[in-house]
Amino acid sequence: MIKDNQKYFNRLHVLLDALAVTGSYLLAWYLKFKGPFSEEGIGALPRGVYFSALYFLVPGYIILYYWYKYYSIALSKKESAIEFIKHSTLMDFYLQFLLF
Repeated sequence: MIKDNQKYFNRLHVLLDALAVTGSYLLAWYLKFKGPFSEEGIGALPRGVYFSALYFLVPGYIILYYWYKYYSIALSKKESAIEFIKHSTLMDFYLQFLLF
C-alpha cells in the first residue's frame, strides 16, 4: 500500500514540477514583455513563438529531474539539494545556449 501511494505521490510531483516550470516561464515572459518595466515592441517576437518553447522546456526539465533521480525518496540529504541546484542551473545554461 505504501508503494502504491508513493507512485501516486511521485506522479503528482511530476505534475507539480511541470506546472511550476510553465508558470515560471509565463511569469518571466510577462515581466519581460508586458510588465511594468518593459518597453513595448522592442525585440518582441509573436507570443506563440515564445510559448512554443514550452513544448521542449517542460519535457526537458522532467527528463532532467528523472535522470538525476529527483523523483525518488532519497532527496532528504543536503548534498542532494546542492546537486539539484547545480543540475538545474546547468539545464538553464544549456537551454539558453540552444535558444539563443
